[in-house]
Amino acid sequence: MTAIRRFLPGWLSSYATLYILFLYLPVIFLPIFSINTAATPKFPLSGITLHWYEDLPKTPALIDATWNSLIVGVSASILSTVLG
Repeated sequence: MTAIRRFLPGWLSSYATLYILFLYLPVIFLPIFSINTAATPKFPLSGITLHWYEDLPKTPALIDATWNSLIVGVSASILSTVLG
């Protein structure tokens, strides 16, 4: 018996498993759907393409969003380092 199963009742273990799946399944499926030829996520995949990645640097809104994310990330890192 593992240490986790000794401390978690059955329903809590099931809840924790569902919670982890709820968090990580979108992260797992996102790269899979990003290479799909269809504009909407669906199974089975229509085909494999990198078309969406080619359009990324051509979209001004995505470039602005990337810069904003970098600014926020670097600022948060500096601030957290200074404040300890």
